[in-house]
Parts: sequence; C-alpha cells; structure tokens
Amino acid sequence: MWAKCSEGQTGTNCTGTATGMNWSAALTAANNSNLGGYNDWRLPNFKELQALVDYSRNIPAINTSYFPNTPSSWFWSGSPFTVYANGAWYVGFENGYTYHKLRKDYSHVRLVRSGAAVVNSSFELTVSKAGSGNGTVTSSDGRINCDPTCWSFSTGFSGGAIVNLIASADSNSVFTGWSGGGCSGTGSCTVTMNAAQIVTANFAPASYSLSINKSGNGLIYSDDYKINCGSTCSADFNSGIIVNLNTTPDAGYIFSNWSNGCTGSARVQF
Repeated sequence: MWAKCSEGQTGTNCTGTATGMNWSAALTAANNSNLGGYNDWRLPNFKELQALVDYSRNIPAINTSYFPNTPSSWFWSGSPFTVYANGAWYVGFENGYTYHKLRKDYSHVRLVRSGAAVVNSSFELTVSKAGSGNGTVTSSDGRINCDPTCWSFSTGFSGGAIVNLIASADSNSVFTGWSGGGCSGTGSCTVTMNAAQIVTANFAPASYSLSINKSGNGLIYSDDYKINCGSTCSADFNSGIIVNLNTTPDAGYIFSNWSNGCTGSARVQF
C-alpha cells in the first residue's frame, strides 16, 4: 500500500508543500508515521520506488491520477548505496532518472507499507564509453544522454522495454562499434531490458593518410619509421599526431626541397 501524498502534503488532492529531508530524517519519518491508522510505514526500496515511474510521462514522471501534486524532483529510497557508507539511492520523478547521492542531502519522501506493494520488474541500463576518441551516446527517447564529458551513464527501464541507442563521433574521432547488451557493429544499438545491461560505445581518433612522392634518389623516413621509403610510400596517422619527416640522400645526390605540405630544405614537421 502506497501513501497517496508525498510527506508534508495532505488531503484528497495532496495540497501543501512536500517536505524535503535528509535520508536519516526520512527513515525517522517513516518509523513515526501513523498514516491511515497504520504504524508499519517504511521507505520503499529502490525497485519499489522505481516501479512507480511512468516513462510515458515527465515533469512529473508518475500517474498523477493516483499520486496528485507529486513534485518533479528526487525521492529517497530506503536502499543504501553499498559502494560508500554515506550514500543512498533515489529516483527522480521529473523523468524517472535513478542514481545515488549523499545521505546528508535533501530529497522528498513517499511511504509504503509492507505486504501490499506491487513491484514491477525494472532493470538498470549502464552506458559507458571507451577508447581514446570522443563522442556522444543518446537514446531515441532522450533518457540516455552521455555527452562528450560523460564516460558512464545509468538509468532504470521497465522490464521488457526496448531501448535504441545512437552513437555520434566528434570531429577528428570515429565510432568503432558497440560491445555488450547484444549489440555489435557501428549502426544503432537496440537493447531489450529483460535484465540489467551494460553497453559500451567505442571511439577512436580519426586517421588520415600521409603520402610521399619522391624525385631523385634517397631515403625519406619519419621518426617512428611508419614512413620509410626509397620511392613512393604512405602511412595512416591519428588525428592530431605530429609527423616529423627526415631525408637521407643517396651518394652523389643532395636533398633539394619539399613541396605541397612542406617547404624548405631541412627536416620538416606535419
């Protein structure tokens, strides 16, 4: 059984201002509540609270016919964040976003009673980026948005939901493919949320070809020897790499000059 109103609100239409409180105060409020004459109220666990999210709605992402005047804000779950001792999980009812925060921070509270809560399956999708390139990963519904400064992004989806992911490389980078979540290749990634899923989008620096054409006799080589030729040769280099070219004339020859991308008659740098 769910409390119709957020803590701090009252009446049929849940009027008033929902109360924000830290995690400890939220646990105390649940223990002290006698709402409806019952004394077994508690904070919902993470999965129970996430089951209230209606992903077809936003601001707030909940059915307001059942839960009127719900703030489009964060609500505490009773689930601690086990990675560090001073954190706990919350659900954001502006769009259903789920994450963890410090227990000293303030969030809203909706109580539940044991035994009557119906918990629907909900699973977390974590999208990560890997490689030395840069890019963005988004979902077609807008709930996943891992921009160039984000390297990991997680949120919950209802069991059986289909999530379409799109990867876009930045300039001077290329998207090299997906891994995890049943995805591969460089097209879009379709994930079926029948379990928790981890999907990785791989990005690499773009590469460009440097070609050498030579007249006369001698050796042309780069410091890393990717270019090392006595006639015509080429090699691919990642975007942003500086290539130093050197020359060694054959006996009886001198190096005259560069043309096109280089000038002068000495060691050159691309």
